[in-house]
Amino acid sequence: QADAHTAVTLCQVERWASPCHASPRGPPGPLRLRLASGATRTAWASEGSSSGTLAPRRMRLGSIREATRCFLQSALFRTMAIVSLAFALFGGGLCIVFNLPDDPTNVIMDWLMSLVTVFFVVEIVLRCLVEPTAYPFSAFFFMDIIGTVSMIFEISYLLGHSGRMDVADSRVNVVLMRSARAARMGARVGRLSKLVRCMAIFHPHHRTPMPEGPGRHAKVLNYKLMMILSTKVSLLTVVLVLGVPLLGIGQYPEADLSMRAWSRRLEADYARTYEGMEGLFQQSVSEMLAFYANVAYFPYRLDGYPERATIDGARAVIPGEDLVQGRMPNRQENIVKQPVPSCLIERAGCQGDEHAALYFDLTATKQYDAAMDLVVIVFVVMAMALEAWDLNHTLHLLLVKPVEKMMETVAMMQNVVHEAVDDDRDGPGASPRAETDVVEHALKRLSRLIQVFMDDDILSSKEMVDIDNESRGVIVEIMQRELIAPPVVRRQPTTMGKTSVWAQEGMVIGLAVEREVIDSWELDVLNLLPGDLERVACYVIYDSDVGQSTGRNWAKLDTLQGFVAAARAGYLDNPYHCFAHACDTLAGLGRLLRQVQWSCFLADVDAYALLLSALCHDLGHPGKTNPFLVETGDELALRYNDRSPLENMHCAKLFELCKDPSRDVLQSLSKEAYKHARGVCITSILHTDNAQHFDMVKDVKKAFEVASTTCNAQGQALDPESLVDLYVDEVLCKNIPLWHKLFLHFADISNPLKPFWIYMLWATRVSDEFFAQGDEEKRLGIPVGMLNDRVKVSRPNSEHGFITFLVAPLVTNTVSILPVLKPLACQMANNLESWRNLWVQQANPSLEEIKKRDTDVQKVKQLLENLHGGMRTPSATTHTTTHTHRTNP
Repeated sequence: QADAHTAVTLCQVERWASPCHASPRGPPGPLRLRLASGATRTAWASEGSSSGTLAPRRMRLGSIREATRCFLQSALFRTMAIVSLAFALFGGGLCIVFNLPDDPTNVIMDWLMSLVTVFFVVEIVLRCLVEPTAYPFSAFFFMDIIGTVSMIFEISYLLGHSGRMDVADSRVNVVLMRSARAARMGARVGRLSKLVRCMAIFHPHHRTPMPEGPGRHAKVLNYKLMMILSTKVSLLTVVLVLGVPLLGIGQYPEADLSMRAWSRRLEADYARTYEGMEGLFQQSVSEMLAFYANVAYFPYRLDGYPERATIDGARAVIPGEDLVQGRMPNRQENIVKQPVPSCLIERAGCQGDEHAALYFDLTATKQYDAAMDLVVIVFVVMAMALEAWDLNHTLHLLLVKPVEKMMETVAMMQNVVHEAVDDDRDGPGASPRAETDVVEHALKRLSRLIQVFMDDDILSSKEMVDIDNESRGVIVEIMQRELIAPPVVRRQPTTMGKTSVWAQEGMVIGLAVEREVIDSWELDVLNLLPGDLERVACYVIYDSDVGQSTGRNWAKLDTLQGFVAAARAGYLDNPYHCFAHACDTLAGLGRLLRQVQWSCFLADVDAYALLLSALCHDLGHPGKTNPFLVETGDELALRYNDRSPLENMHCAKLFELCKDPSRDVLQSLSKEAYKHARGVCITSILHTDNAQHFDMVKDVKKAFEVASTTCNAQGQALDPESLVDLYVDEVLCKNIPLWHKLFLHFADISNPLKPFWIYMLWATRVSDEFFAQGDEEKRLGIPVGMLNDRVKVSRPNSEHGFITFLVAPLVTNTVSILPVLKPLACQMANNLESWRNLWVQQANPSLEEIKKRDTDVQKVKQLLENLHGGMRTPSATTHTTTHTHRTNP
C-alpha cells in the first residue's frame, strides 16, 4: 500500500494519464504502475457511473476528488508545500543562530508556525480525500501525523521553548532532559519525510514530457523505478540520521555540574565572609570568572549577594557582586538560572522561598546547538538528493541504456517484418502498451520468425518414423527430400592435433619434403616439381594421420596415384589456379581437419570426400572469373545458367575422372555412401564460389549465436585443444552441413593465414592472373574488373581489401565457433600489418591515409583480442614443427 501511495503521489509518471496534464497524444488513459513488488495497480481518472440514485452523488464526489487531485499537483500547492516545509525545518533554528530578540520575533514565529501547522493538517485531510485507499494508514500517513504533531515544539504558547528561561534544578534528571530533546529531534523525522514528496525535483526530467520513439518506454520505466526506489532510500536516510540518536537515550551523558558547584561555593563563601573571613567571597567570584573565561558560556549576573547586607540586625560589607555585571542576552531561552540549594544566611534576595542565583549566558552554546540541528537537516536533504542522483545515474547505466538499445532493436524488427508490435490494438484511442508488453509481444513474434527460419525439415524425426509409405513417396519422389539418415559418425578417442601420429608405416615414397613440413602451415608447394606435388597429394590423402583413417580405407594406392595424375593433367598452366594451388589447398584442408579433431564429429567418408574435393576444386579452371564468363557468354555460363559455372564444371570433371575404373577412388563405397560422398563433394566445391562467401559468414554467425555460451567456454578452457563433450555434442556434431561448406572454402582462401613470405608469392600469382584477364577485357572492349588493371591496381592495397573485407569476417567468425584456429587468425592480423608497412614504403601515403589504414589493422586485432572474452591463444606452432626456410626472394 505504501508502494502504491509512493508511486501515485510523488508523480504522475505518464503525465498524459491525468486530466490535470493534457497531452496532444490523445485522451487520458489509465495510469499503469509496475511496482517493485510486481503488482500492477491502475488508477482511473474518474470513477465509472452507476445506476440508481447514487450515480449523481458519485459523480459529484469524483469531480471534487479530481479537482482536489489537480490542486495537489499544481505548481501553486507544491510551492506552498516547499516553502512551509522549509520554514518548519529552518525557521526556529535560524532565529537562534542570528540571535534575534524575543520581542517581536517570538510573536511572529508563533503566528507563522501556527499557519504552517494548519497547512500540514489541511494537506493530510486533502490527501485522505484524494487517495482514500492508498494514503490512510500508510507509512506516509503516519509520518505526516508525526511531523505535524512535532510542530507543537516550535510554538511558544504550546510546548515551544522560545521566550522561556532554563532553570538548572538539581531535582531535574539530566537523562530526562536529554531524552526530551532527542524526542523533539526524532519527531522531526516525520516532518522531514515530507521532503520525499518533493523528490521529483531531484529528477532532471521531472518536467520534461516523455519522449516519443523506441527509447520512450525505457525512460518511463526508469522514472518509475527512480521515484519508488528514491523514496525508499530517502526514508531510510532520514530514519538513520535522525532515528539512530534515539538509541542513545538510555545512556547517562556527562553533565556539566560546575554551575551547581559554583552556586554552593559562593553561598558558603558569602556566609564565611560575613562570619569574619574578609575578602573570601570576592576571591571566589574572581576565581569563578577565571574558570569560565575559556568556555563558551559564562555568568553575567549574581542575584541575592548584596555588598551591604543586614543579617540578624548587624550590617556587613561583602564585596564581589559588582564583579559580575554582563549584558543580558537577547533571548530568554539563552539564559540559565542556577539557584543555590539553600540559603546559609537569610538576607535580602535569599530568604524563604526566594533563593540567591547565578545567571549564565549560553548564547554561543545555544547558537552552536541550533546550527548543528540545521546542519543535520541540510545534511539529510543533501544525502537524499545525492542518493536520488546516484540512483538515477545507476539506473541510467544499468537499465535505461540497455533497455533503449533493446527497444531500438524491437523497433528495427518491426520494420523488418513490416508489422507494428501493437497491431492487435482496437484503434488509435486505445491505451498504449506497457513496455514489458511491447517487449514480450515483439519477442514472441521474433521467436516465431526464428522457428520458421531454423526449421529446414518438413517433418520432425518422430513424424518421419510414423508416416506411411505413400507419404514417404511424396516426400522422396516429388519433393526430392532425403529420408535416409546420414552415415553414423564414429566417435574415436584421438590425439590428433597434439602431435603428428602415424598408426601405420607410410606407403608413399619419394617425398621431396619431410612429413612434418607437409603437416605445417609453412609448406611451400611453389618450390616443388610437378612429380613432387603428386606425391604430396597422395601423402595427404593416404599416409597422413587424416589419410590413414580415410583414403587408405576407401582406395588402393595405385588407384589414388592414377586419380592424382589425371587431376594434374586436368589443371591448366595458370599463374594461380593451377595444380600447385590444388595441392596447397589439399594440404591446408588436411591441417585444418587435424586441428579441429575431425574424427570426433565427422564420418570418415565425409573427410575423404572433402580431401578429394580439395584436390579437384579448381579442375579445368581457365584462369578467368565467373563474371568474365557470364559477360562474354562463355559456353560454361550458358550451360550452367550463369550460376557458379566454374564450380559446377569442377564438380563435373571430378566425377568424370572417376568413370575410369583404374582411377575411380569412389568405387569401394557402398551405394548409400557414394551418394553421400557425392553430395559432400558438390556442396563443398560449389561453396568455393566467392559469391557464396557472405552467406557462409552469416551461417557461421548463426551457428555461433545458437551455442555462443558453449563456444566461449571451449575458447576459455585452459587447453582449447582438449574438446569438451558438451562442445562436441552441441556445436561440432550439430553443424555437419556447415562444415561441409566451410572447411574447403576456408582452406581455399587460406593464403593470408600463412607466413608472410609464402603469402606474398601467392598474392603475386593472383595479381598476375587478374592482370592477364584485365588485358583480355581491354582487348574485347568490355569493362575491366576493378582488380584487373595492371596500371591502376596496387598489390598492397588489393591484399589489404582482400583481408579486411573478405577473409577477416570469415576467419574471425570461424574462430569464434572453432577456437582452436585462433593462431591462424593472429597470423592473418600480422600479415595485414605487414602489407600496411609495405604499402607505406612503396606508396609514400599521407599521414591521414596511414591513420585510416592503421585503424583497419587495429580493428582486426582488437576483434581477435575480444574473441571468447580474451581466450587463451594456443601456441602458434601447434601441430607444426618449426623449420627454417629460405627468406622471401
